[in-house]
Amino acid sequence: MKKKQWRLKYIICVFLLTIFVIPIGVTKIIITSYESYQMEKKKDRDDVSGITWIKDVVLAEYDKWEDEPWQQHVLQAAKEKNMQISLRSAQGNTLFSNIKLLGEYPFYQIDGELSYQYSNYEVRHVEIFNNDEHIGSLYVRDMNKPLFPKTSWFDEWGTMLCISIIVSIIIIIMSLFIQKNILKPLSSLNKATLLIAQEEFSVAIEQSSIQEMNSVLISFKGMAEELSRLRKQRMNIEKERQFFVSSIVHDLRTPIFSIRGYLEGINKGVANTPEKLQRYLHICLNKSELLEKLVTNLSQYSNILESISIRKTEEINLTELFTSILEDTHLDIQNKHITVNHTLNGQVIVHGDSLLLHRSFENIINNAIRYTPIGGTIELQVVREMDLVKVCITDSGDGIAEEDLPYIFEPLYRAEKSRNRNTAGLGLGLAIVEKIITEHKGTVRAYNHREKGAVFEVDLPHSL
Repeated sequence: MKKKQWRLKYIICVFLLTIFVIPIGVTKIIITSYESYQMEKKKDRDDVSGITWIKDVVLAEYDKWEDEPWQQHVLQAAKEKNMQISLRSAQGNTLFSNIKLLGEYPFYQIDGELSYQYSNYEVRHVEIFNNDEHIGSLYVRDMNKPLFPKTSWFDEWGTMLCISIIVSIIIIIMSLFIQKNILKPLSSLNKATLLIAQEEFSVAIEQSSIQEMNSVLISFKGMAEELSRLRKQRMNIEKERQFFVSSIVHDLRTPIFSIRGYLEGINKGVANTPEKLQRYLHICLNKSELLEKLVTNLSQYSNILESISIRKTEEINLTELFTSILEDTHLDIQNKHITVNHTLNGQVIVHGDSLLLHRSFENIINNAIRYTPIGGTIELQVVREMDLVKVCITDSGDGIAEEDLPYIFEPLYRAEKSRNRNTAGLGLGLAIVEKIITEHKGTVRAYNHREKGAVFEVDLPHSL
């Protein structure tokens, strides 16, 4: 399942939103809820304070004001309700009171300083009338409502605390996100860089949910894989170079040593008859011609491979192409009494360079003729498939040694048994074949037939 990728700009926007907007919003909700709770609590406290009781009992039952049992009952009830009251008659005489003040009782002229001096609670003054007749005065001190209430720690620090907690949670979440999607991938990238510096290209890199970061990681991993491929290619090139040099040395040394040996024999008088001298000179001439051929082919080899490129694309009928090749090689086939079995009928069309494909398949057929014994057979099959054409050329020779199969398309490679120049070429033909087929976006491979002989199989697309 593909991991969801996030754009960096969206992540920054979400971070800014969460770090500024969400804490303020959540804090506002918490504070509003707390204030609503306090208001409900205050409302309940107002109900408990006894304002309704004072109206219904103390003020309404004015005919019992001078009744001492009633006074005691009221004072006891006021004490339970945490209230202080003082009731005076119309003449100003105190009928009953549980308000304790120092000095004269202030007549509802209370400023902040005076109230704070006597008490931290507000005193309310109510004039009482009955049918427009002034019958008394009531002073009420609600001990449940201080003028300067003590604030709780949440009232002072609640907002800051809520914002701090929310911001801390957001920072922790963002830190974990950054740790996982930025810091860890960067750390693995740093380790991978150190490993690549030591030519160790098999590196493991952490994935990231940030799209831009993940693109960098994927590109870096692709670079490491490409460097690994280039290193393998370099090693293969170096191996081929060493083999190339050793092949050149071997191929040049053999005729040179032969020429030198025969010339030393002539110099020492070993060729003491005209016939022997003539034979020595003839051998030296043949070896020098072989040497010249080797040097010429080697000097032209790089140019040969570089010159193999499709210059003209055209429609090619493989039936006609193989018929032409078999006519060109008719004498070689006839001299070895080889039977060629083929399935060439109808039109088998591909697109490509006819000259290059002619050269490629001619090299394979010449190779089959070379290794097919006298009286042997060569099988040629051309099969049309859905999106390609398959060509199989099978000889009846001894086949190819298993240890040589991986290398037969390398330049100058020849199996040890084939180093005799009477049967083997310079080891360039199959390298040219592979180059041409690759240029046509096809593939070529070689393997041994289960009964006898070597099989060369070529797959070509119908069109380039």
